[in-house]
Amino acid sequence: MRFPRGRGQPPLVMGILNLTPDSFSDGGRWNSTDSAVRHALEMVDQGASIIDIGAESTRPGFEPVPADAEWARLEPVLRALVDSTDALISVDTVKSTVASKALSAGADIVNDVNGLRGEGMMEVCADHGCPVVIGHMPADILSVHGTQMGPDYRMEIRSFLDAQCRKALDKGIPDDGIIIDPGLGFGKT
Repeated sequence: MRFPRGRGQPPLVMGILNLTPDSFSDGGRWNSTDSAVRHALEMVDQGASIIDIGAESTRPGFEPVPADAEWARLEPVLRALVDSTDALISVDTVKSTVASKALSAGADIVNDVNGLRGEGMMEVCADHGCPVVIGHMPADILSVHGTQMGPDYRMEIRSFLDAQCRKALDKGIPDDGIIIDPGLGFGKT
């Protein structure tokens, strides 16, 4: 799958579907497969071309979720959406095992706020030939919310994203399948 590039191409709208009880914005709101799928399809009707499904919160003070629990939240909604819409499905995860299962179940994109730094994540994405969203965070995921970037934040973000993009290209992820995310929040004021 490739994304349209260049000037004059319309932007793609990504609808966010949080399946976590502790999300910063709508935690616990989509607490059943039916309600989550209904909400995702509403976002598609409103113009979303991509539905990004997350099953682990990364808000300040979050508790990490084991991969099997994250997959248990994600799987039924993902499978229902794959069968219900032509919208692209993005999975928001930092775990390569969850990403691999999601891609095998029909997800199109991996959105990793950890910048593809987790063990095996780049390899999973390259093996599946999927587009990726490489997010920036200046520290590890467990301590990032206690971190505040300094005055050179622009250069730090640019250097990190550039390095991760080069690594992704070296692993075989095509350049037109790489999307960068400066990581709003995550140590930034």
